[in-house]
Amino acid sequence: MFIFCTNRYNLHKFAAGTLNNSNYQILIEVPEENSLNDWLAVNTVEFYNRLNLFYGALRSNCTNESCPIMKGGPNIEYYWKRKKKTIPPDYIENVMVLIEKILDNPKVFPPDESVKFPKNFKRVTKEIFTKLYRIFAHIYVCHFQDIENIGAVSHLNTTYKHFYFFSRKFKLIKKREYEPLKFLNIKFEIQEEKKEKERQKQLQENNSQNKNN
Repeated sequence: MFIFCTNRYNLHKFAAGTLNNSNYQILIEVPEENSLNDWLAVNTVEFYNRLNLFYGALRSNCTNESCPIMKGGPNIEYYWKRKKKTIPPDYIENVMVLIEKILDNPKVFPPDESVKFPKNFKRVTKEIFTKLYRIFAHIYVCHFQDIENIGAVSHLNTTYKHFYFFSRKFKLIKKREYEPLKFLNIKFEIQEEKKEKERQKQLQENNSQNKNN
């Protein structure tokens, strides 16, 4: 995907390492001396890889019989091209194959800094994130019990929370697309606001102690 030892390769490794960091407000910021497109590219690849692993673990539970409709909620159904109804296993397979082809295209996702990003790169990234979000929604709505059964709830929440804050920060997904998981999103936002207040409080206490010393 990215050429070994290039800045883009190293940035991708850095992005992969941040997925277990709980300070989302800081880890989603573009690192110094890196471009926004570079940051979008490496995170897009990493979110794709993580979601691919999650769905791979659930694949045997997402069948034509158990999932006849590609649902993202009680009244939300996702279609493949031209409003064509597609069962979830086929829909998700189509999406992941399409995204993989895009990620492997060096004209769209350049493997190193010698090739510039295309002018429509942000739009392509938005399309990818929207498709990935729909798979997250399907997993939460239709396969949460399966996630619990394999003991992966915390891993899914960590990955999705990072994905949500990242996509919101860089406006990669339209607001209406967030509807299926809006209550989960609100919960995560409240959690992060609480953590931020605690961090600020701790910082003030530390500053106060330093002054007294």
